[in-house]
Amino acid sequence: MKNMICLIGMLVFSFICSLRSQVLNTEIYDRYIRIPEMKKSAKISQYIHDVLNNLQSNFDVISYDIDIEIFPDQKVITGHVKINSKSLEAGLQQVSINLYDNIEIDSIKQGTSLLQYTRLDNMVSVDLISNFNYGENFQIEFYYRGNSAEGDPERWLWDTQPNTTVPVIYSLSSPYGASTWWPCKDDLKDKADTVSIKVTVPNNLTAASNGLLLSVAPAGDKNVFHWKTEYPIAAYLVSVAVSDYTVFTHQYISSSQDSMLCQYFVYPELVSLAQIDFSNTTEMISFFSTVFNEYPFFNEKYGIAVTPFFGGLENQTITTYSDSFIDGTHFWDFVLAHELSHHWFGDCVTMGSWAHIWLSEGFATYCQALWEEHNNGLQAYLQVMDDFDFANFPGTVFVTDTTNFNSLFSGTVYYKGAWVLHMLRKVIGDEIFFNSLFEYANDPAFKYKSALIEDFQNICELQSGTDLEWFFEEWIYREGRPHYICHRSTSGSGPYMTNILIEQNNPEFYKMPLDIKLYTLQVDTVFSVWDSLGTQQFNFVTDFEPTYYKIDPQGWVLKHVTYSTTPVEPGSDDLNSSQFSLSQNYPNPFNPATAIQYSIPPGKETSLYNVKLVVLDVLGREIEILLNKEQEAGSYEVMFTGKTNAGNSLSSGIYFYRLIISSVANGENIYAKTNKMVYLK
Repeated sequence: MKNMICLIGMLVFSFICSLRSQVLNTEIYDRYIRIPEMKKSAKISQYIHDVLNNLQSNFDVISYDIDIEIFPDQKVITGHVKINSKSLEAGLQQVSINLYDNIEIDSIKQGTSLLQYTRLDNMVSVDLISNFNYGENFQIEFYYRGNSAEGDPERWLWDTQPNTTVPVIYSLSSPYGASTWWPCKDDLKDKADTVSIKVTVPNNLTAASNGLLLSVAPAGDKNVFHWKTEYPIAAYLVSVAVSDYTVFTHQYISSSQDSMLCQYFVYPELVSLAQIDFSNTTEMISFFSTVFNEYPFFNEKYGIAVTPFFGGLENQTITTYSDSFIDGTHFWDFVLAHELSHHWFGDCVTMGSWAHIWLSEGFATYCQALWEEHNNGLQAYLQVMDDFDFANFPGTVFVTDTTNFNSLFSGTVYYKGAWVLHMLRKVIGDEIFFNSLFEYANDPAFKYKSALIEDFQNICELQSGTDLEWFFEEWIYREGRPHYICHRSTSGSGPYMTNILIEQNNPEFYKMPLDIKLYTLQVDTVFSVWDSLGTQQFNFVTDFEPTYYKIDPQGWVLKHVTYSTTPVEPGSDDLNSSQFSLSQNYPNPFNPATAIQYSIPPGKETSLYNVKLVVLDVLGREIEILLNKEQEAGSYEVMFTGKTNAGNSLSSGIYFYRLIISSVANGENIYAKTNKMVYLK
């Protein structure tokens, strides 16, 4: 975060002083400041930062009634929003509402009375007409109009369907964009119990939103779509998507044989492909319901609205999904799995602070791997986790600067975050791990509410009966990963004694379970140890003489490994794989260009290698040589512009890039790895 840790004393003092001028809810103070598990100063600083900047702790939102009209030709919206709330202090006189400056306020009312207000830093401070005691309800109403800056991802988006003039208008509110189109209390900890959304649009368009569609009422040459959700919802998950959608449906049947509507809003020309791509949605819901308990918004729906947004967004009961992903191939099922799983982790149980976004994005990314395991088994799951290892994850999984979007939505949060759950599964075992996920998703203290990383840690500790502070400190609040340097020697003539010496070449030592595989090409055995010291020696007895060995053969630990003696099988892609590295291209999918990064470590005798980087099609044919030269140790980046050797542009589709590193002295391959990428026109 931007605040230096050395300022924490001043922040604490400021916080204490602020208590003199306002009544701070005891639960907020206990939960976000006085938490016994706070052992890292970064965590303490973040919590104090959150509370000091929370100008809205004096009231609780009960419901919103949102009524907007959209004018596609003018790219303007007008709105009327009722905010129904409850006072959380004695003598409440003023409330602060989030509303960006792209919105012009016509008036704010309480009953028939006009209210006075001031605007500062995208906040509106509203003076109430009378004081409200603790627990008393009150309502204020906003009347407003506005539009959004073109291309600003934090604001309402105006677009068209590909190669047409048909409008697509949609909200994109994560993380702080809800108040760019409606006034709200944009606080993750304060979910509205219900939200009613009325959307007036030209009668050739359809409006999709959260919850259930209550009515479609004609209004001249327009229609008013009335949606309502009666499940608690965070402001950033309230969504509207508008176009000339064709709607088709499925019925999800629960284990108790009850049915739920699955509803898809798709451009007319994409319906046949979408029916293929969305055909396994009900199976996904069934799978995640088996693992985490029933879909948490069962009484309403699961919906998908297609937009030009390149990606997906888990708006509660109405996922936003890219039109680029509709191709009838099921290639993008991982996006569907990711966004659907958010309905347990992110929507139902919401992170209590954006600093804890791992509880949403790390969990949903991990659910992609679980879906793969469900369909194709453990080895497929392990391969997905290997693909999630991008070799370098800067920063920590806990986000210390929640104003930095690159940190909030980084590979560290998503992919290292998924690895944290993968490693936790190894540490506490499958049964306890899945019990922990289930209990976390269903604990009444968090379900339809919010939670913090410490809450999830506590559940894991209760389920396992062990203190896991060391694990969360290593992987959530610490940068990097362990680097193991391994030595092997074998003696005897049957039985054989093998000595494995493991050194940790990192500033702070990691405590982790490690599997060690000793093997020949005909036979193998695996031993399990705990490594936690700077240097640790392990001895193993076998009835065969091992030719090779490998640390963590299945890949349960995020690590670097250097094998200094008799390493793994020659030619294996895993040979010193964590020292050499080939990262996932970025962006992916891409158009017009993408960056491919790789690293080469210094060798014992040489720092010069033959390096070849090529692009292959799905048949394995070499279509472009990006690099073929000698290079020294270091980190490199190569750009690929989507053209073949002949200079022709690629067709949209799946391609592969392969890095081969070999010895300058004898030409022997030292490292080889292939990654998948997607080119979209």
